[in-house]
Amino acid sequence: MYRSRIGLLLLPAASIRQYIRYALDQAAAVSPRILYVVAHRSDGTQRSNDRHLLRRLAHSVYETANNDHPGLDVRVVLSAAESLVETDKAVTCQSADILLASTNAQKLGTRVTGRDKVETISINLPSEKQEEEEVDGEKSRLYEHVVLGGTFDRLHNGHKLLLSTAALHCTKRLVVGITDGVQLQGKTLVELIEPYATRSRNVIGFVNDVFPEIVCETGAIYDPLGMAATDDSLQCLVVSEETAKGGAAVNKGRDKNGLGPVAVEIAGLVGGTTLKLSSTDLRKASLGCLRSGEPWLKSTKSFCPSQRVYVIGLTGGTGSGKTSLGKKFSSLGVPVIDCDQLGHEAYSPGSDCNRKIVETFGEGVLCDDGKINRKVLGAIVFSDKKNLDTLNSIVWPEIVRLVSKKVERLTEEGHDVCILDAAVLLEACWDEYVHEVWVSIVPRDEAIRRITERDSVPIETATRRLDAQMTNAERTSKADVIFSTLWSHEETWTQVQRAHKGLRERLEKYLNVRV
Repeated sequence: MYRSRIGLLLLPAASIRQYIRYALDQAAAVSPRILYVVAHRSDGTQRSNDRHLLRRLAHSVYETANNDHPGLDVRVVLSAAESLVETDKAVTCQSADILLASTNAQKLGTRVTGRDKVETISINLPSEKQEEEEVDGEKSRLYEHVVLGGTFDRLHNGHKLLLSTAALHCTKRLVVGITDGVQLQGKTLVELIEPYATRSRNVIGFVNDVFPEIVCETGAIYDPLGMAATDDSLQCLVVSEETAKGGAAVNKGRDKNGLGPVAVEIAGLVGGTTLKLSSTDLRKASLGCLRSGEPWLKSTKSFCPSQRVYVIGLTGGTGSGKTSLGKKFSSLGVPVIDCDQLGHEAYSPGSDCNRKIVETFGEGVLCDDGKINRKVLGAIVFSDKKNLDTLNSIVWPEIVRLVSKKVERLTEEGHDVCILDAAVLLEACWDEYVHEVWVSIVPRDEAIRRITERDSVPIETATRRLDAQMTNAERTSKADVIFSTLWSHEETWTQVQRAHKGLRERLEKYLNVRV
């Protein structure tokens, strides 16, 4: 496997649409980190409508890659689009160390990379007669200053096609508006959307990669129209088929601002209108997956000197479905330590924790049987943050002591992993004790609905509870794995199984490190 390497796939333009699936299958077999696709003409001729042809070829390449090899980072080179043979300007291709081309194009590949010695793999296209790509005579309309907008989260083949279409209409400056701030509110799994800086960097990097002849600029969009309605120099707006109506809205905004209208060009969708590639789907697909890093190498505090257990910290706000996730992992054989249950144990009559609470808050917090009246105590501490901090300083250390006993027992029993189910994992800084932080989230409105139904409390009470806790964004910023129980039971199970499979794989690495 060559995942750290870069591939360059050279194909005659006449056959790309006809044989791209066959060629991508062969290219994907060597698993390059990035695969550049360069179209060339076998006879070296030029056509005045080459940009239009490249636009059609890009659609074919990105749609095929999306359907057959979604994990492969494919990039159709648009550089020197006026002449498909003159690919020397595609400087990014010069970093390729695997050349995939038919025999008669391998010399061209050497010229593109600028190196005589490049690992070469012959692409053998079917022996059928190659049909010349039909061109209907239409030319791509060109503009000096082109604009488009979008979220551009987890740059995917649909984004690449949209950006490529815009670039092929552009001769000088491409302006890309990237939605941020309030414009992201209401999007599914908004906490998982990449930071603006990351999305901006990926957009500029892609455009520079495939078409370095134009200048690519980005800017944040905080309203529906963005710079498209305020920049007088812009001449063309590129939209997708699903956002075509946005063109009229932009021109209405420009007219209101005293600016002339922009031309509107429409880019196709990868996957068609009913099977559109979606960043939301990619965010959902990431649930239950390790986000980054090597947590098994993480330096953590041990709950006990003999600990050999890999500890997962599972947390989430009230109503997030954290407890149900813990039960699912328990059914898969993973021991779960319930910190809420240990909290009740810490409050039990005769315990040091019980005695300290009574000494601090008075005997009025006791029931007749000596147990702590949590309702009375709650009224005291939740009305005064100082009182809450005092209570936490009493209870949290006791819970850690009880967890330590549980972990020690699990170590003695030979377990290699356990889950620490703790609502206050991050607030109490218990993440210092765990190898991974797993977070369960649901949208705020859904959490409020669940709390009101579960606890039979008014919306105002549920809202106050959430306001007193960490936000989803604060939790996910520290998460190694994220879950959401927003959808069906089956979808939650898919996340759990995905996480469990990845966990077992990581455990092997952790145990090898420990040995």
